[in-house]
Amino acid sequence: MSESTTSKTTVEKISAETWVGVELLIVCLTLVFFLVQNGMGTPSQDPMTASNPSVVDTPEEMDMAEAMPATSYDFTAPPPDSYSLPIIQTASDGQVLDESGAAHSLREMMNGQITILSFIYTRCDDEMGCPMSTMVLHDIRNATAERPDLADNLQLISLSFDPAHDTPEVMADFKPGDVEGHAAQWRFLTTRDESDLAPILTGYGQSINRKLSDDMSESGKIFHLLRVYLIDKTGQVRNIYGLGFLDPRLLLADVETLLLEEN
Repeated sequence: MSESTTSKTTVEKISAETWVGVELLIVCLTLVFFLVQNGMGTPSQDPMTASNPSVVDTPEEMDMAEAMPATSYDFTAPPPDSYSLPIIQTASDGQVLDESGAAHSLREMMNGQITILSFIYTRCDDEMGCPMSTMVLHDIRNATAERPDLADNLQLISLSFDPAHDTPEVMADFKPGDVEGHAAQWRFLTTRDESDLAPILTGYGQSINRKLSDDMSESGKIFHLLRVYLIDKTGQVRNIYGLGFLDPRLLLADVETLLLEEN
């Protein structure tokens, strides 16, 4: 093969490769333009607080829109009863103390209601940890004040995994004040000691790790995964929420799904 023929073939090969690269770039730019135009890849506005009235269809959703805070979320919660919630496990039991110091079985405290259970400790200063889960439960409690059907069938439980500090008195002081109207009950529980706490944490798979100071004494800091549990009226765990899905709209949709399931 002559040198000119070889050179021509090489040029044609480079040109073909260049065009393939250009075509791929065009496809990528087109995809990016489509995502931007359709609002994908960015947090969507909460439909419960959006100004577009077509997003909220029913009087109940209108009431919920007024009760929920204006927040941007990463996704839109599905409509209740458009999906099912399979049983994950049986809710574990254990001995707990209420705000007055009275001893109870944790399952007894659930008392045949749908329960949202959150593990916290009051000294947590990680805004993406216990304060976030407590704020989500606060939003849910406020929202149920506009929904008697939810208020009568739902209760919230915040259970401390720091019994040495979070005594019943501390939990009672940590408990938010009552809201106007009839809302879901919110209990703030603790345990007598670590021996009562350990089997509860094991049963729910809630891991914690106490941080030590330089002198190897406990610093009061507790490393933990953020976990919130949805438990049905028969004591079955039906959903477990982590940081990415701790959205009050989703939790409320799940609660309504369980209520519709009963019917």
